[in-house]
Amino acid sequence: MGRQFGIVADPILAGTTYDDLPVGKAIPAPVQSWPVQNVTVAGGASDLERLDELRAGRGTPAPRAYKRAPQITVTGRLYPELLAQLLLMALGSTSRTGAAPAAFTDKLLPAADTAQQLPGVHLGWEMDGVFDQAAGCKLNSLTLTFPLSGDATFSATFIANWHKLLTVVPTWATDYSWLGTNEWALQLRDAASFEGGSSVAVDCLRSFSLEIPDIYRTGDEDRWCARKSREDLGSGATFSRLWWPSKYALQPRRQITGTAGFSGLDQNREAKMRILTAEQLVFETDGRAMATTPPVAELFRFSMFRAVQRPAGDRSMNRDDRIDTEVSWSAHVNAAGQDIQAEWVNNRATGIVLPPTV
Repeated sequence: MGRQFGIVADPILAGTTYDDLPVGKAIPAPVQSWPVQNVTVAGGASDLERLDELRAGRGTPAPRAYKRAPQITVTGRLYPELLAQLLLMALGSTSRTGAAPAAFTDKLLPAADTAQQLPGVHLGWEMDGVFDQAAGCKLNSLTLTFPLSGDATFSATFIANWHKLLTVVPTWATDYSWLGTNEWALQLRDAASFEGGSSVAVDCLRSFSLEIPDIYRTGDEDRWCARKSREDLGSGATFSRLWWPSKYALQPRRQITGTAGFSGLDQNREAKMRILTAEQLVFETDGRAMATTPPVAELFRFSMFRAVQRPAGDRSMNRDDRIDTEVSWSAHVNAAGQDIQAEWVNNRATGIVLPPTV
C-alpha cells in the first residue's frame, strides 16, 4: 500500500504547460519525497451546460467538458528543510552567508518587483497503486501554524497547468534521509517573539501563525489563452477536449498576515492595537543542535519590518474567564520597501534550492 507525496523542480520559470511537455506528455517523476499528512486535489472543473436550448422532449442534454484548473492542497508537519523550500516558492529570492565549520545563514526575501514569476515544481503523489501528477505548479498560498501543543504545521496550496493520472507508478525516492537522522519538526515550545527592535522576548507567547495568501492571480482572464493547452481525449461519441491553463500572473500586491497569542493582558499592547502602531515584529524558533564551530542550534527567524497589530476579534469578559491577549497582525513595507525576511541558520552543505539539485 503505497501512499506518498513528492516534488521535482520545474525548469520552465513561467510554469510548464500542456503544450510545453514532450511527445507522450510525460511529466518528470518526483525526485524527493515529503513527509506530509494530507493531500487534497480539486479538479477545478468548468463544464458547459446546454439547458437553455430548445429541444424536443423533456430530457436534458449531457454537459460537455470544457476547462480545468487543478488545485492541490498539502498539509504536514513543519520540518525546516520543507519550510525553506516552501518559502523559496512563496518569496522567490535567497542568499547565503557563512563558511564551514561555522553555521550558514540562508536568507529568504521577496523577489524584485520586476520579477514576473517565482520558482515552481511538478508534483506527484501515489495512492495505493494509482499515481497522480501535476505539471507547472506554483505555490499560491502558504499558512504556517505554531500551536501551543504539538508540532508546527503547514498548509500549502498549489495551482497547476496540467493534471494526469497513471496506473503505473514510476520509481522515485521513498526515503526521508535528507531530513537527517533526527527528523526535527519546529515547535512553539522553542520559539520567542520580539517587538519594536527589543532584544527582550515578549512574555509568555502561546500561539503564532503566518499566512501568505493569493500569490498569483487565478481569475479566468488571467490563465487561459486561445488555441493553447488543449487536450483531446477519446474519439467519436466519447470525444472531449479539455482546456488547461497556460500561464499565471503574480498579484501586484503581496499580503502577509498572521496571529499571535500571549498569556494575560498587556496594557502597552492593548494601547498599540487601538492606534495601529507599525513596528518591527520578529518571530524565531530553535531546531536541533548542530555540530558546528562554535556549536549553535538550528534556527528559523521571521522578521516583519512594519507589522500592524489589531484585535483578533470580539472579546467577552465574565468573572470566570481566563482573558489572554489575541492579536492579528499584517506586515507592511518599510522605507526600503521591505515587508518580510526569513532566515535559516543551518549546517547544510548547499543553500536553498528545489530538487533535483538538493
